[in-house]
Amino acid sequence: MRFFGIGSGGYGKVEVAGEITHEAELCGYGVFGDNIRDIRVQKGLSQQQVAEHIGTSLTQVRRWEAGQTAPSIDNAALLARFYNVSLDRLCGLQDRPDLDLEGLDEKQIEALKAVVEGFKR
Repeated sequence: MRFFGIGSGGYGKVEVAGEITHEAELCGYGVFGDNIRDIRVQKGLSQQQVAEHIGTSLTQVRRWEAGQTAPSIDNAALLARFYNVSLDRLCGLQDRPDLDLEGLDEKQIEALKAVVEGFKR
């Protein structure tokens, strides 16, 4: 199955075995908006702070969070970097939350890294 570019409604054509069969929602505005709002609130940021950091207007951030519009791929990438999450997470394609290391000291972060490395072996 291959996905084609996202259209204006957040939909793209799905090709299965060489045939385009239907349109499927890849990253709906509502899911994206809910996720960026939830992450922003979790991090204690205002919509204005987000807008200023990524270089857009407060109105635009409000529209994204309300699910009225979706950001360009460039702005989505800026949001992902700013929030330190993947685009998959913002689109709801990742079912596990990202690990938030804010507030941990260097010793705690190193201990977590050691645990992760232990699982890789």
